[in-house]
Amino acid sequence: MNHFLDRPDPHKALDVNITYKCNLGCNNCDRLCYMNFDLPDIPIEQVMRLDRELPQHITKLQIVGGEPTLNPDLERILRILKKPHRTLIVFTNGSMPFFSDDAHVYVSKKAIKTQSEFEAQQNAPVDEYGDVFDWAAPGCWIADYCGPGVDYEGYFPCGCSAMISKIFKLDIAVPYLGLLTETKIRQKRAQVCKYCGYYRKYILKKPGGYPS
Repeated sequence: MNHFLDRPDPHKALDVNITYKCNLGCNNCDRLCYMNFDLPDIPIEQVMRLDRELPQHITKLQIVGGEPTLNPDLERILRILKKPHRTLIVFTNGSMPFFSDDAHVYVSKKAIKTQSEFEAQQNAPVDEYGDVFDWAAPGCWIADYCGPGVDYEGYFPCGCSAMISKIFKLDIAVPYLGLLTETKIRQKRAQVCKYCGYYRKYILKKPGGYPS
């Protein structure tokens, strides 16, 4: 089966987007959270299903947002997902102190509404190159390093693509992890990568990066 879980170098990580709410609202957020704060948090039922579906080789779960500490179920989510073979990392801006025995906590210490490391995300490659070639590409290093993403809608080829899908109404969510084949991932990337500035920066702007 052409399934990303069965590939020789399977993804070992997954972005778990538990909320799109953020108390900072950076104007160039790479998850585009400033564009809509009214999206629902991930339901506990979805988290429980994720726990059941995850294979053993996915050993790192990045708990992201938005600002994860704004999800009132954060500690319950961590307890559900915690397993001896998994490392859980909560990515927070540090505005609200958070400590957990169930996860590592990465504090970005963001204090202003413009983040220089996010600027690439705002430069959609379709604006520069047009919709003139096959966008069904392997994705950038973020997609490979961080793995697929999941939120209240389902699974996505990467974490960044979840909000892009919502803004452009691409409807690329897959309801079950078992349906996320490599072929499906490439099909979804063909729809979403052209709107992502990271793809422009890390793929198209590299020497020889422009697809032929």
